[in-house]
Amino acid sequence: MRGRPKQQPIAEKPRIFERRYTNLDGTTEVWEFNLDKFERGPVEVIINYPPGMLNKKRKKRK
Repeated sequence: MRGRPKQQPIAEKPRIFERRYTNLDGTTEVWEFNLDKFERGPVEVIINYPPGMLNKKRKKRK
């Protein structure tokens, strides 16, 4: 082929998506993004704790 190659069509990135993270202490985080509402970070972060973890943290504070 001669000349410049044809440009590949650029696939659009999703505007609404979520990322899931699992930490070493057993907690899981769900970061929900909506780039139509806010482009610089997550719109909502949900943290799920394993059973009994919150009770241990409350006892340490007292």
